Amino acid sequence: MSENHPELIFVSGPQDGQRVVLSHPVAVLGREGGADIMLSEGFVSRLQARYELVRAGPVLENLSKRGTWINGKRYKAGKQILLETGDVIGVGQETQILFISAGDDPEAALAEYRKSVEAGAGRDAFGSRVQVGKQDVEPAAAAPEPSEPEEEEPFDEDSEQVEQKTIRPSEMTVAQRVKAESKARRRKVVIGLSIYLGVIVIGAIILKSVVGKQESKLRPMPKMMKSDEIVEAVRAPVSVPSINKSHMKERLDKALALYRQYGLELSHLYQCVFAFKEALAYSGKGYFKDPEHDEIYREVLDKLTEEIKDRYIHAYLQEQHQKWHKAEREFYRILEIFGDKESPLFKNVRDHYERVKHIRLQKEKRKKRRNLWGR
Repeated sequence: MSENHPELIFVSGPQDGQRVVLSHPVAVLGREGGADIMLSEGFVSRLQARYELVRAGPVLENLSKRGTWINGKRYKAGKQILLETGDVIGVGQETQILFISAGDDPEAALAEYRKSVEAGAGRDAFGSRVQVGKQDVEPAAAAPEPSEPEEEEPFDEDSEQVEQKTIRPSEMTVAQRVKAESKARRRKVVIGLSIYLGVIVIGAIILKSVVGKQESKLRPMPKMMKSDEIVEAVRAPVSVPSINKSHMKERLDKALALYRQYGLELSHLYQCVFAFKEALAYSGKGYFKDPEHDEIYREVLDKLTEEIKDRYIHAYLQEQHQKWHKAEREFYRILEIFGDKESPLFKNVRDHYERVKHIRLQKEKRKKRRNLWGR
């Protein structure tokens, strides 16, 4: 039973039968290597959806322009949906995933789902009715029998169609000829404008594609660190030359003083955690003898870990959607909060920050040049 964590069970698609236990409060589902939960179907987006356990319960946020389906309803990018046991998530063209809340029995939920499928009750994740003994959508209605062709309605002699098709220019009145010539000129103008606008749009698309490829080549997007990698980097111990009780007491006093003065404020949270880590390293143990000190250390370490992880995922999604200003601010804030410059996390965040900053500056330069040309 999934007593402590929610669970995902793939019930259709290329991963049919696979199960994933959501042991972390945040997980990204997608087709690319940076996703926490890999989806193998080719029609799934690189970043399809984001799962997060919040106070209200388990929430799924759609990240894909292609949409994510839940119980027959399609949700657009940015939409968040509260999940409960029995909800069926649809992604791509055929991948369907059954959700089971923490504490509920996955086997019972799966049996209930299969029972409803076999009975042909309701619809699947994509809104298609499931037939008894089949997994196909309900068949289309039979095509109607061909009927006798309807008689054509007689032309209205006063209609524009008759005026264009039956009246020769030599037979037109002066008013009719003026009207026909005016309409022909309007048609030429509309066609010319349509061609002109079409050329502009196509040129803009080509230019954007070329510029995007150039930027991508110049500044390739660094990889996205997984949640486990972020947690490991934040919680990594520090190394010291040797065990030293006096240094241990000095670092512990510093950590406690920072905690009493600033609590869980982000501005001094990393300094507090680092002082605790140094105290542990100098003691040569993995925990503090005093339970109160150990509890405080776990509290500040958990707070720092969650802040860094949430901010990193949010910044990465902003970069993925080319919101350069927001991504730059988020990555810069992580560098301010987390000061371990030798950590792989710090180096990865710095690479992301330098990339989005470079792209933002290039875009601003091009915008200034366009404004100057426009004048």
